[in-house]
Amino acid sequence: MSGTQGYVALEWIQGELENTLHNAQVGLEAVSESADAATSMRTCLTAIHQVHGTLKMVQLEGPTQMAAEMEQVAQSLMNNSITEVRLAQETLMQAILQLPAYLDRLHREQEDSEKNYLPMVNNLRAVRGEERIQGSGAELEEGDGPDLGPLTQAASGEVVNAYFQGGGESNLPKIRTRYLQCLGEILRKTQVRKNLTTIGKLFTMLVRLCGDSPTGNLAELGLGVVEGVL
Repeated sequence: MSGTQGYVALEWIQGELENTLHNAQVGLEAVSESADAATSMRTCLTAIHQVHGTLKMVQLEGPTQMAAEMEQVAQSLMNNSITEVRLAQETLMQAILQLPAYLDRLHREQEDSEKNYLPMVNNLRAVRGEERIQGSGAELEEGDGPDLGPLTQAASGEVVNAYFQGGGESNLPKIRTRYLQCLGEILRKTQVRKNLTTIGKLFTMLVRLCGDSPTGNLAELGLGVVEGVL
């Protein structure tokens, strides 16, 4: 199947893929809440495997590669072979939520680029301890792009203490779960304005909890974006 035919085929399979990815999302969300985490993880893995198989049949390189890495992470989580479990779960959830929007963009623009998928592919590989794939879309050349110092510098002891005293350790997982739920709704174009407003409130909570730290600064940036959209 040629690339053009693959893009056209997306119109026929996109709805099915989105439903299957939603099943993967529900399964992954249930892992931390269910008494039977293995069954929930198996549900997620099975759904991602189906998505990978469908995309492989359509023969679109970017989505297929991304789905393949998602399946590898899901399988590693299923096998308990990943050290940073929480990071792997978060990265996999990001990929699950991003893939529908990526496919929608492919169908709309009828062309692909490494910058659309390599960053997420490399994030998925990183949580498994695999080497990054080099490519024009994988990363910026050294010295290019904005100053990311505020997003990478460690927080001060005072900020860390304030975080714990403010209940950050117990509140952060709740904020994360609600954020992912809202993001999933937005990607499905459900009550977009309402969910964006909620995300803005979550970012405000993060700014208060995390202060002058990478997370706090990123939340402040996100809040600015949300306010600009609304």
